[in-house]
Amino acid sequence: MTNQLTQQEKKAQTVALAVKNLGYPITSQDENKVTFYYKKSIVTFYIDTEQVTGYTIKSGRGLMHLLQQIYSMNSNSQLL
Repeated sequence: MTNQLTQQEKKAQTVALAVKNLGYPITSQDENKVTFYYKKSIVTFYIDTEQVTGYTIKSGRGLMHLLQQIYSMNSNSQLL
């Protein structure tokens, strides 16, 4: 058994780190999805399809899609 992370696990960690850096704690994370609260509603990022869903955001695809929405709605954040 190796200690190497799968590609999906690496993607999940990248998504989780990006969301945490904007100040939102992760509520759940595994190799398939990452979930967190944004404006009192759950947002889910599916790793395989890069689909983003949640009541308080516009559904779409891609990490940048998600980060741009959060950043543009939160003037106190800094996107690096």
